[in-house]
Amino acid sequence: MIRAARTCRPAVLCYAVFVALTAWMGTAALLTGRLGRDHALDHRLPFRSPVFSAGALLLVTGIPAIVVAWQSWHGRDRVRRTAMIAGMLLAGWIPVEILVTRQLGWRPVLYICMGAVFFAIGQDISHHAHHHEHHTATAHHPTGRTD
Repeated sequence: MIRAARTCRPAVLCYAVFVALTAWMGTAALLTGRLGRDHALDHRLPFRSPVFSAGALLLVTGIPAIVVAWQSWHGRDRVRRTAMIAGMLLAGWIPVEILVTRQLGWRPVLYICMGAVFFAIGQDISHHAHHHEHHTATAHHPTGRTD
């Protein structure tokens, strides 16, 4: 039976898996032409290559989300930093996508928000970890001091 670590953060795990799945679906759509091939768009893609663009999408958004999910599942402390980096990469990917595609709709706005949520998750985990460390340190010192 596969089990998550006791320190697994289920909400972070589910969110990271969701982001990773959307990145993989976007990659598959680019590779298979399911986006409804627009020849004008093809000419704007880097190197005019849907394959290169799909690989970049996966590398910049999908892989970091998978790493966040893996770290969350295993209860790794680095998940907060990785979530913040994944959020910055996801939110940073969108302006580049808009410049390349010259299209602005609801999806780019949604993905910028998703990147911001990843970043906020990292901040929140970091805040709770710091609060827990401070609380633990004061609980072990008879005067409540942390020196």
